[in-house]
Amino acid sequence: MRFTVVCPVHNEETLLPYSLPSMRKLGPEETIFLLDRCTDGSELLIDQWFPCAKKITVSETPKNWVYRGAWIRREGYRVASNDFIVSTSADIILDPRVLQVTDEYLRGDCRLVSIGYTDYPLNIHVFLTRLTAKTFPSRAFGGPLVFSRQAWLETEDQESASKAFAEDTHLKLAIGRKYRTVHVESASIHLRPSQSFERHFKKGQEYYRTLQVNSELKMMARSFLLLRPGLWMGWRYERGRSSC
Repeated sequence: MRFTVVCPVHNEETLLPYSLPSMRKLGPEETIFLLDRCTDGSELLIDQWFPCAKKITVSETPKNWVYRGAWIRREGYRVASNDFIVSTSADIILDPRVLQVTDEYLRGDCRLVSIGYTDYPLNIHVFLTRLTAKTFPSRAFGGPLVFSRQAWLETEDQESASKAFAEDTHLKLAIGRKYRTVHVESASIHLRPSQSFERHFKKGQEYYRTLQVNSELKMMARSFLLLRPGLWMGWRYERGRSSC
């Protein structure tokens, strides 16, 4: 399968020595790095591992986009030469078997596969997240994405994408309206798990906007199980704002 790796980078010289080798092991035909205001040695490391990579320097992004990272990634998707794209991050060590796992799905009617990962270092939130994913596999989603560029162009509305915080979730919902999407577990590792209240609050808002969770009781249960009260608070805030 011919594919392009797309990866945004913002001052990641401490993590790139771990993530870049895993990207190269996949054997991409094309790699695109989006250099977001880098002032450290990130570009030098990219040149060492991928001397023929496409590099796009990003300084300013449109003010009407809620999440800067969503616009940046889509700049990479637009210039990709191949239909299949592996969208990953500088803090992800990719499982070398990712393409073996996703290939059987993408050859059928599926056009997006999300790749599960394990956060490192381990903590109680990691354990609870993994337990929830195994208990409710149909709800599992997140991590790097492998998807069809053509399916993205066919299905995503740029105006609604500009308002999304959880841009990967938005992409899944857009493609999922026309094609099958799946989530698979892998041995990929996330090196910088985020547990900030602000991030969880925004995720709760996105859960309400996209109707992923349409019941307050379900939202409370999820927040309780994951020990993330910000999810429920963000969901409630967005519901109140939408009803005004």
